[in-house]
Amino acid sequence: MQAAPLFSGQPRQTGTHISCKNCHAQLRVIRACKEVYLFCDTCGEKFPLTDYTEFLDQLENFISNIPLDRI
Repeated sequence: MQAAPLFSGQPRQTGTHISCKNCHAQLRVIRACKEVYLFCDTCGEKFPLTDYTEFLDQLENFISNIPLDRI
């Protein structure tokens, strides 16, 4: 999945190789206006990054320019 263009009016997002804890489908990481979270398209669950701290190294490039108050 491609990241949404800057100023597109949509959250910036990208696919990951991280599995959903509920259904084991791959999650997307989404950068919204005031938060960053993981989302499963299959089961519709939304997870805070704190639920997947063991995978934060995999997301380092994506979250490197996000203000800390959103994480």
